[in-house]
Amino acid sequence: MKRIISRMLILLLFCIVTSACADETTLYVLCEPGSEVNVRTTASTKSTTEGWLTLGDAVSVDEEKEDSTGRDWFHCIDLSTEAGNGWVCAYYLVKTTVTIETYEGTVRADGRVAARRWPNGERKNWLKEGVELTVYAQTDEWAITNRGYVKVQFIERKENAQ
Repeated sequence: MKRIISRMLILLLFCIVTSACADETTLYVLCEPGSEVNVRTTASTKSTTEGWLTLGDAVSVDEEKEDSTGRDWFHCIDLSTEAGNGWVCAYYLVKTTVTIETYEGTVRADGRVAARRWPNGERKNWLKEGVELTVYAQTDEWAITNRGYVKVQFIERKENAQ
């Protein structure tokens, strides 16, 4: 009986490990227009940069890791860099496609809205109801604006904006 349970546990562990390693997810780069996101050799801001990604790029990731400072990183594969893979800080990757489109908008909220340095990141400043924004790109949740990253639910597109 112990032998059967032992074999079942080994089989279960094997299935968990191989399915975790086989998972591959597509994420999208969300960064300031015109800027580049570093692809690094290891999951650290101190490691060598071996390539760059730009706004809207789709990447395949197969691993997530936290560095010694608590920052999350994704291992990206099948890149057009010389190495073909590398690590990208999770601050710049989102799960939904990025729509690159510039338009004017206005903050609509009861109270104030946080403009952030990156999605779900550190607050850059507070925006009041009626503040006008220029939106450069967005996902279904976040917009990159001239004031920082803002949740799209608080931005009303101006009527005569394209």
